[in-house]
Amino acid sequence: MRAIIRVTTNLPDDRLDDLLRSYGWLSRLSDQAFIERKKNEILESVHPDDLPIVRDTLFSYTLLHDPTKTWGIVNRPVDNLITFRLKNPIPDRLKAATEKLVRDLQDFAKREKKIVFDFEKIEVLEPQGFMHAFAGEVMPRNRLSLAIKRRRTEWLVGEAAFIVSVILLTMTFPGIRESLFVASTVWTEWVMGFLERLSTSAIVTATVSWLNVVLYWFELRRQDVVVWEA
Repeated sequence: MRAIIRVTTNLPDDRLDDLLRSYGWLSRLSDQAFIERKKNEILESVHPDDLPIVRDTLFSYTLLHDPTKTWGIVNRPVDNLITFRLKNPIPDRLKAATEKLVRDLQDFAKREKKIVFDFEKIEVLEPQGFMHAFAGEVMPRNRLSLAIKRRRTEWLVGEAAFIVSVILLTMTFPGIRESLFVASTVWTEWVMGFLERLSTSAIVTATVSWLNVVLYWFELRRQDVVVWEA
């Protein structure tokens, strides 16, 4: 099976070599014929429409994730896109190697603040042919921003309710209350009581809305770096 990991990035070519070497992706095998054979096996599995571009933009080194015995190649078809192709006949081992690669890239981007990696959906192809077996969605390191993005409505409702609650509570402060209502009457007390109850309801709404986002954030934090889907 083959996994195709496409990453939009501003990483220079020479830094990619340093990255892969520092995270243990470059083999130290001396048998160059064996390494060349593994590279050619992956190239043979590339779609014919993509093969000329892959061959022409291929980096010289071959990747190896030794714990899973997963081999891979890397090419850069355009300046801002790098494509990794990993191959392993066992799906679980291929997933493990892919997750390791994603974690390494994200860890490198965390250390190098100016480097950006934007992952497309990972494609995993059948052992024979070019049919999709399954796909993977890469989870960002900042899961809170993803939770806010996916629960945008609840977040905005919480913001609006919080602002309303602050405004209503401010209106009930003693000094401001006297400036709004010169004379204290029965209606004044009723309005103040209504505003206090309304502000309490707004606070509860804001709390519940933001709590939903926080709980979803906790759920995202428990997920692996890649969420696999059929």
